[in-house]
Amino acid sequence: GISDISISGTPCMAANCVFQPSASGGSTLSATTLVNAINLYGGNVIVDTTGGVAGNGDIIVNGAITTAPSAPSSLTLKAHRDINVNASITSAGSQLGISLIADQDANGTGSIVIAPNVQLIANNASISMSAAQGIAIGAGAKISTANISDFGGASANLNFTANANGYGGSFLDYGGTFIAGQNVGIAAQDITLAGTIARRQDN
Repeated sequence: GISDISISGTPCMAANCVFQPSASGGSTLSATTLVNAINLYGGNVIVDTTGGVAGNGDIIVNGAITTAPSAPSSLTLKAHRDINVNASITSAGSQLGISLIADQDANGTGSIVIAPNVQLIANNASISMSAAQGIAIGAGAKISTANISDFGGASANLNFTANANGYGGSFLDYGGTFIAGQNVGIAAQDITLAGTIARRQDN
């Protein structure tokens, strides 16, 4: 089945955790549980809407995910439909690769929305987003492969695919800031940029 997940669970007691819905209509996964999985066990942590009984397959981030992993880690959000990020995802420790995948079943219904003033800080790791029906970045949002002070991330990239799976999604930036150590890649049917693209600073 497909269900919704709100991040505002079941504890994960090992590396490479996969969190999936456990109830009909959706589940709530606390941001603290997710942070603990990354900080204590590291590895590749995945939140996936596969599971449950019924729902749209959305992931909604309403609670800040403020991590400090001791070793390079990654966080992947995989939704059958939409991903709405209303709170920041950051790392103040080791690298945190961030991957947002909407429309994982490739039926053309998924989009990604990053709310105004939200920060995605990977701390020397790459960030990627993929959606079939578009990616929207709110005013004042920051998406950075560097750390919270905009240093580091020399070999990391930002990649945005707004028209995944052959659909005609658009990339809409309403005034965000994008910081990358290497490349910024944007694939979309239409691209609107109202913000700033910058290269990270040297340490």
